[in-house]
Amino acid sequence: MNSRFLDACRRRPTDVRPVWFMRQAGRYLKQYREIRAKHGMLEMCKRPDLAATVTLQPVEILDVDAAIIFADLLLPVEPMGLKLSFVAGEGPVIHNRSGTPPMSIPFPRRIRTIWVMSASPYKR
Repeated sequence: MNSRFLDACRRRPTDVRPVWFMRQAGRYLKQYREIRAKHGMLEMCKRPDLAATVTLQPVEILDVDAAIIFADLLLPVEPMGLKLSFVAGEGPVIHNRSGTPPMSIPFPRRIRTIWVMSASPYKR
């Protein structure tokens, strides 16, 4: 497999200088907004078909060399026993948090190891 992205990661010469794009798809991709209008954020992160679709959108539309798997930074709090939701107009909410602002996350009595590859059902 010939990949400009992998060559750049391996510090091999490439035909163009690699650049890094951070993406907020909801701000500019109509295709993302159409999917987001039909599905909640957690559903998009947890359903392999939806996560793969929104991950690959910029690759196909913008013709970039690689993409970061669509996910949210707060996903690991659920296996820790916290109840997470995304409220329209408000953002992420943890419903069973303890303490007062600033939020303190309770230390679980028993910590379950979370392996990235098994916790990410939409990886390839």
